[in-house]
Amino acid sequence: MMKIMSYINQADFDRPSIQIALDLIYISNKERLVEEKVKLGFPKVLDVRPEITDDPNTFIPVTVDELFDMRYATHGSDGFMYRRLPLSIIDRVPGHLINPPHFPFKTSEVLDQINEQLNTQLTMGDLQEREYTKAEGVMNLYAHPHSLVWIGETEMAVNWGQPLVPIVEITYLSGFNEFVA
Repeated sequence: MMKIMSYINQADFDRPSIQIALDLIYISNKERLVEEKVKLGFPKVLDVRPEITDDPNTFIPVTVDELFDMRYATHGSDGFMYRRLPLSIIDRVPGHLINPPHFPFKTSEVLDQINEQLNTQLTMGDLQEREYTKAEGVMNLYAHPHSLVWIGETEMAVNWGQPLVPIVEITYLSGFNEFVA
C-alpha cells in the first residue's frame, strides 16, 4: 500500500472512480489509458497473496478503442491487474457526523453526507445499499463488489439521536399576500 500511496494521496479521492481506477492501473502496469477511449468491465478479485500490500488484488477486463491503441484490440480477454484500495484508508473530516433523515435509513439516503465526511465522490456503484436502524449502534459501509476503486469496509460516525426535523414546515406564508398587487 505504501507504494500506491506515494502516487495517490487523499486529495485524489475527491475525483470520479473511473479516474482513480485509471491511475491505479497506471501505477501497476505503467499504461496510461484515456477515459474517453476505454471501457472497463467489472473487476474480479484476484488477491492470491493478501499479505503483500503492494500486489495487484484485482483483474479488470478492458476494451480500448482500436484507433487509440491497436495493442488492445477486442479479443475479449484483454485486461489489467491492479490494486484496489480499502475503504478504511480514507481519512474522515474531524467532528462530522452522519445525520440520518429518519430511522431506519439507507446508505443512498445519506450518500451526500458520506461524501462530505470522507471528502470523496463515492457513488452507489462504489457502496452496497444497506438499511441501518438504531439497534445496530454503528454504520458500516461496505464496498460494492463491482466498485472500480474500493474494497473492504469502513465504519462511519453517526448521530444516533433524533433525526433532523425541518426548522420551517410551512411552505405557504399567507401573511405576505396583502403586499402582492
